[in-house]
Amino acid sequence: MPSPSLFYRYYDTLFSSKGYAGEITAILGDCSMRGLPDLAKILEVGCGTGNHTEQLAKLTGAQVLAVDTDPEMLALARMKAKQFIDADVTFASVCTPSYGADLAVALFNVVNYLCEGAALERFFTEIASSLHPQGLFFFDCWNGIAALRDPPGSKSYVESCSDGSIVCHLTSQTDALQKITTMNYRLELQDKAGKTIVTDDYPLRHRLWTPDELKAALAGAGFSVEVICLPFKFDQAASGDDWKIMFICRKA
Repeated sequence: MPSPSLFYRYYDTLFSSKGYAGEITAILGDCSMRGLPDLAKILEVGCGTGNHTEQLAKLTGAQVLAVDTDPEMLALARMKAKQFIDADVTFASVCTPSYGADLAVALFNVVNYLCEGAALERFFTEIASSLHPQGLFFFDCWNGIAALRDPPGSKSYVESCSDGSIVCHLTSQTDALQKITTMNYRLELQDKAGKTIVTDDYPLRHRLWTPDELKAALAGAGFSVEVICLPFKFDQAASGDDWKIMFICRKA
């Protein structure tokens, strides 16, 4: 298990440019167009530090069950939830069968962290068991076809933080035969004078699932795929060349 100190502590800083509110607003608008304007219960799988959770609760007033298997992430999400304590949010490490959700979401490439076929099938089955019949399931992911053709590269960037700055050197290695990409976050915490205080490495493995593999696993769990589109652009169909894609599914 990699040291969690810097990655968890500065997770929100590292991904501060992500538009969590806009993503949830887009999903809710599409739900309404698909016949689900009123949501009583929502399941979020892979809630992370709770950024999408907060928006789901604020924008809907629904009962939200936010699930993550990572105890460090759950702890951070629970702390953040104190800021919107009036919302009906429950945090858990596992899904609740027969929860009866109208909507389920798994956002920010959650399915790519599932590196084995059995785990992917179990993941979709557990989500299906927590949804009402005809409930909707949205998730975004890497497109394995595009990622294998053009594997992710490396980049470095700097974000300001209260302690000074956090420097991220992101590198990747792709095993095309296993269809696994390992992204390593080499993090450096620097003080306000630019002196490095501490460094940390946090590797994350991603399975490069192809759309056909995902569709087969979804069908086995009782989902029909309504759309495969560009992320949060539901009127724009995805192609094999698109690196990021989004699935909109409905439980039978």
